[in-house]
Amino acid sequence: MRVFEEMRRSVYLSLVFAAFALFAGRAEARGQAAAGGELSPARAALVEATEEYKAGTREMIRLKEAEVSKAEARHEELKKLVADGLLARRDLEESERGLAAHRARLEDLRKQLTESDQMIAEIHEAEEAEKLAVVAAKKARAEAAAYAKRRVQLTAKTSIGGVVIRHTG
Repeated sequence: MRVFEEMRRSVYLSLVFAAFALFAGRAEARGQAAAGGELSPARAALVEATEEYKAGTREMIRLKEAEVSKAEARHEELKKLVADGLLARRDLEESERGLAAHRARLEDLRKQLTESDQMIAEIHEAEEAEKLAVVAAKKARAEAAAYAKRRVQLTAKTSIGGVVIRHTG
């Protein structure tokens, strides 16, 4: 179990470093993201680290499910022993608390897996939003340039006319 905890920590650290790289705001990553249809390098690293984390979490879930089934079998045996009067009720209550703790940990692991999937979806959404923002910015710059060009043309047309003399009296 200790090996999996260490693996989980290393994957967590990878996620933290990848997230830091993502939010560091590298200009090259943003430029490449806008140019191609792929994820930026920082986001791709974050997705990869998240996938590794999910793989480790799946393995931990598999092991925890085995622990829960063993704890359930043991709990059933204790129920029979308590019903026969061979074991104290307190031992059965301890077993129930242990079983509840195992089940809670299993649900936490499943929740972490779901959160990892959500994180990957959010990364893809952020990448898509950034691409749309780049396209919108380019369009806005093109429209501003076209507007400025029209203003210059209109100004040139109106200033070519005759001279106006103003007399106030």
